[in-house]
Amino acid sequence: MDPHGRVIAQLTIPLTWPSGLYLARVQATSSQVAPLTIPFVVRAQYPGSQAEILLCIADATYAAYNFWGGRSLYGFTTRGIYWWSYGPSLDPYHGQYQIPRAFRVALSRPYRDEFSFPKWQQWEVPLIRWLARNGIAIEICTSTDLHKDQANHTDLLKNHRLLVSVGHDEYWSKETRDNVESFASAGGNVVFLSGNVSCFKYVSI
Repeated sequence: MDPHGRVIAQLTIPLTWPSGLYLARVQATSSQVAPLTIPFVVRAQYPGSQAEILLCIADATYAAYNFWGGRSLYGFTTRGIYWWSYGPSLDPYHGQYQIPRAFRVALSRPYRDEFSFPKWQQWEVPLIRWLARNGIAIEICTSTDLHKDQANHTDLLKNHRLLVSVGHDEYWSKETRDNVESFASAGGNVVFLSGNVSCFKYVSI
């Protein structure tokens, strides 16, 4: 999609692709435009058919911190400089930097990290590589998938024995938490290799 939400390219996922975190690299025809890396998750066609372990990619959290387009839930950028909005109770500059920030963000935006190093490269990718080196099979989903699990009747969690959260899995919806807690109460296992988990609640997707 372009900045106006118009579809400019499509990719049909072959049924033979295994569940995983994939990175698509988009290169503009102009050499003056930087290439863009687009992460996307492929879920198993039949949940649980490839592995008993389900790793969650924290896409809702990454959308909150995404500065693409100039604003995130935490501040904005101008002339290449990132400015953070702390909130009145946390601002060490006594209101000097209470500049506008976003109050709603879209999951469909391209990604721009404040540190120029995508968060999934810091957290999920090293774990995925370690699991692969040790021959441990996994399937992958997003936090959005967990949010919609029961509503879409996908039984995503029910078909796995273990759910793994890693890194910085901060933003959860009520539906996500309810679905994960129901999974654990029914005998499922959940491991958090992460901090600041389920700290903020978002209300819609």
